[in-house]
Amino acid sequence: MKIDKEQTLQLKGIAILLLLYHHFYFETTNIILLNTSRYGKITVGIFTFLSGYGITASYLKNKKNNCSFLLKNIKKLYKTYWPIFIITIFIGTITNIRTLKIAYKSNVMSIFIWDIFGLSYLFYNKTFNTTWWYMSLIIVLYICYKPIYIYLNKGSFRNKTIKLILMMACLKIFPRILLKIYYNSYLLALSKVTYNFDYMSIFMIGCYTFLERDKIQEIIEKYNIVMILLLIVFSSIRIYKPNTKLDFIIVFLLCGIYINGNFYFQNFLEFLGKYSFEIFLTHTFLYYYYIPGVINITKYNGLNFIWFTLLSVAVGVITNKSLNKRL
Repeated sequence: MKIDKEQTLQLKGIAILLLLYHHFYFETTNIILLNTSRYGKITVGIFTFLSGYGITASYLKNKKNNCSFLLKNIKKLYKTYWPIFIITIFIGTITNIRTLKIAYKSNVMSIFIWDIFGLSYLFYNKTFNTTWWYMSLIIVLYICYKPIYIYLNKGSFRNKTIKLILMMACLKIFPRILLKIYYNSYLLALSKVTYNFDYMSIFMIGCYTFLERDKIQEIIEKYNIVMILLLIVFSSIRIYKPNTKLDFIIVFLLCGIYINGNFYFQNFLEFLGKYSFEIFLTHTFLYYYYIPGVINITKYNGLNFIWFTLLSVAVGVITNKSLNKRL
């Protein structure tokens, strides 16, 4: 599976649209909209898969030492996260809409300090913005990257595939066993932040996919129709049974089908993907915290969702331009 820079942005564009849909309809009483919005949570898997794929491509291209490579990738996150973190706390405090006390409830200073580094969810299961738990996830995955790379890098396609499946099984089973035998708050936190390591498995699939991109590309081209049918089947199961753990399959199929096809709106999706991180960090403040009344301006949910999407994208673009201009 060969994913170029433009396709990466396009897939991020798809992911951010799914994220907005997921959060907008997450509390609706319409069962169809509710279940399809829960399906939208595969957005986390898409971003995680692309992160695993991209970080492996970057590592093999640059071959920096472990520490500098890790710091470079985490620094890229903080470059956008920190300004938005400061601005949103300032706005939330002066308006008294979203203060530290409201967000954290207890252990305010401790959680705040960890939240500065995007790790508060890992230790306290709380963040200033509820959707920022992803920061803890991606930072943990970045820290774990080098051992994952070493584990997957050597061997034939067959051996790498077997090793991947074995590690995914271990990540699925062992944390649950450890929690039953030895209940520990930090182990529980790590289990939560990776959703029982499901997203770590998807991250590993992304790494594996880049390492075996030529072979996987051949398989995708040969079995493209089968993959489309499987995507329809697994997506249908995921929609009607939202708690089914199928995201690792759906994400791989979706990304493979997309890069092997020729779809409409590629420029639009690429545009969204370019600003996806800023949209992710800011959109929740619009809908949940600061101006929910401005979002729901009509009695039609569909129109409100379109307005919410446009507003979220506009804020994301403005944020990106402002930060890049200052930095």
